[in-house]
Amino acid sequence: MHFDELSSTNDYARYITRQSVVESGTVVRTDRQTAGRGQLGAVWESSPGENLTLTIILHPDWLRAEAQAGLSQAVALAVAATIREVTPELTPCIKWPNDLLVRGKKVAGILIENTISGQVITQSLIGIGVNINQSNFSEALSNAASLSSLLGSRVDIDTFQSVLFSFVEQYYERLRAEGPEGIRMDYLHNLFGTGAWKLYHRMPEEVPFWGCITRVDEEGRLCMETAEGPQKFTLKEIKQPLE
Repeated sequence: MHFDELSSTNDYARYITRQSVVESGTVVRTDRQTAGRGQLGAVWESSPGENLTLTIILHPDWLRAEAQAGLSQAVALAVAATIREVTPELTPCIKWPNDLLVRGKKVAGILIENTISGQVITQSLIGIGVNINQSNFSEALSNAASLSSLLGSRVDIDTFQSVLFSFVEQYYERLRAEGPEGIRMDYLHNLFGTGAWKLYHRMPEEVPFWGCITRVDEEGRLCMETAEGPQKFTLKEIKQPLE
């Protein structure tokens, strides 16, 4: 499904799944998203027709609810692989849990909304936003950039989408076959800050501390070595550097 304009592809995907059964793999894409959302309710800014904004509807009823972080990691790896394939001059990394950075700038974000029944995930709305050709961002998004602005030339959005779908399918099937533990080391290898001491801030007080990412646990929490010893963080508890 391809629309000229939607408030949010995730919202529209949720709407149609409430009306009837929707086949797994259905995609909702829009050229202009007027109320896009990121992690923790952040606004996702996107110029009309310049970026890729879509939601993939999946039914991973083989995935345990407590392992849902694995799905987020698989999608982040797929987006990273797509950036490397389509724009080999750029080297992406994943900012925990699933933003994509290139040269310290955010170029893509992922918002996954799961429906859980019993012990499994019955439906996932996988929202993906990639800054492809947008040239200007508001001052509030000074850490954002597009692939074309970093590359110096425009990128074909449809080509990027085609490669993305291929990698999402590849990592989704790998997650199904190997389980979350099968992709965790790949994810950690692509994670910004792994094995390096950097300055973080403990939220909400923004207290600075030095930490080194050592791993991500089964629940998706960020595991770090700090001066006070090993610690684990959820998304709301830590502010991360970009470089």
